[in-house]
Amino acid sequence: MATEAHSGEMIIKDHAKYLGFQTGPKSGEHQWTEALKKFAERTNDLKVLNLPLRLAINRFNFKIVPVLGYIAQLALPPPNIIRFELTAILKALGFAGNSMTCHTAYTIDGLLGFSPVRPSVYMESCMIRGAVKTFVNIEEMQSELCCTAENSLALSSAYRNIIPPGWDSPAFCTNISNASKVSGLRHASMQSNGISSAISLWKLGGVKGSLQKLVSNTLHKNISMDTSLWVTIIQEKLEILAPGQDILFSEQMLSDLFTVVRKAPPPRANLLPENCDQLLGNIV
Repeated sequence: MATEAHSGEMIIKDHAKYLGFQTGPKSGEHQWTEALKKFAERTNDLKVLNLPLRLAINRFNFKIVPVLGYIAQLALPPPNIIRFELTAILKALGFAGNSMTCHTAYTIDGLLGFSPVRPSVYMESCMIRGAVKTFVNIEEMQSELCCTAENSLALSSAYRNIIPPGWDSPAFCTNISNASKVSGLRHASMQSNGISSAISLWKLGGVKGSLQKLVSNTLHKNISMDTSLWVTIIQEKLEILAPGQDILFSEQMLSDLFTVVRKAPPPRANLLPENCDQLLGNIV
C-alpha cells in the first residue's frame, strides 16, 4: 500500500505514482487518467484551430498521439480505447459524431492519400519496442512472478490468473513478456506473423531506423489497406439518404470514388472533377 503524509496523519492509499506510472492494487483504473486528459485537451485545442485536413492530421499524429507513448511502454491500453480514439479523431478533424466507425476513421488513406495514426496502434508499437529493445530480463521477472503465484495462491487461481486477489491489472512484466511474443495486444496479435517477421529482420540489421517506427508502420499499413467497412458504411448512408431505393454500393464504386476524390483540387477551389459529379449521380 502506498502512504502519504498529510497534516500529521498517515493516509493509506491503494495506488500511487512512481516515475510517472501508477502502482498498487487499484492502479489500473487510474493508470491512464492523466495521459488521456492531456490527450483530450490537445485534441480540443486542435478542433478550435479548424485546420485543413492534412495539417490537422499531421498535428494529430506528431503532437497529440505521442503523449500516450510513455505509459504505453508498460501498461495495456484502457478498456474503452476504441470509443476514446474514435471520439478524438472525429473531434480533431471536425467530423460529425458517429459519422463513421473507428475502423473507417483510421483507414481514410485510400480516400485522402494520408491518414491519422491510430492511438491504440501507436501504444502497441511502444510496448513492443520496449519489450524487444529496452527492457532486459523480462522473462526472468515473469518466471519469478509465476513461481510466486504458484507458491502463494491456490493452484486453480495460479494457473488461471496470476493477478493476486484485489489487484485490478496485470503486472508490468506480464504485459511486456506477452508483447515480446506479440501476444496480448489487440492489433499486433492479429498480425503476429508480419510483426514477428519485421522484428526478426530488424534484429538482423535488414532494416534501418527505429524499431518502433517499423512496428507501427507494419501495423498501420495492414490496417489502412482494409477498406471493406467503407462499403458497408456508405451503403448504410445511402439507404438513409435514399430510403426505399434499391441502391447497391460495390467495391468497384468505392475504388472509383477514392480515385476521384484524391484527384480533386483543394477545397478552396470549390470544384470537383466532372467525372465526380457523374459518379455520384450514378450512385444516388
